[in-house]
Amino acid sequence: KRSVVLDLASDQGREDFRRLAASADIVLEGEDPGVLDALGIDHTQIRAAKRELIWVSVTPLGRRCAQLQEPATDLTLLAAGGTVWSCGYDDHSIPPVRPGGGHAHHTASAFAVMAALTAVVHRDHTGTGQHVDVSMLAATNVTTEVNTIDYLYRGATNLRQTGRHASEHKTMGMQVQT
Repeated sequence: KRSVVLDLASDQGREDFRRLAASADIVLEGEDPGVLDALGIDHTQIRAAKRELIWVSVTPLGRRCAQLQEPATDLTLLAAGGTVWSCGYDDHSIPPVRPGGGHAHHTASAFAVMAALTAVVHRDHTGTGQHVDVSMLAATNVTTEVNTIDYLYRGATNLRQTGRHASEHKTMGMQVQT
């Protein structure tokens, strides 16, 4: 294991980054869209010199979103993605319960790993790397089990339920008081 600290605001730091990226199989970055481009070290500039490089970007809304500069936090991503709607108690007069510990980041990271490994398989067959764009919002949305699908395809709104999966209809309680 090896770590390096680079000052990307300096010419030397950017040159060191280019050198390291040229020797890498995968670059994982989480800068806000436009930051690395302004420094001349975005995926388009770096991958132009190494077409087999896989570049994985993890950003709150994805690099292709129209609202790129909207502020986002773990809580706002989980709320907008629908995760918090499913978390909490049967009593809907009580607010939803927010998952803790950077849940949106962890969810997006799992998608980034799967996408990076898929890109490695693709590169092994074609010799060509790619830019993988992971949206934390999209990742949280597709992990709401069936809530999003139920709403989009059936118009159903699932209800959060204490200690069990959200469902359109109340299900039998699974917790027993002892």
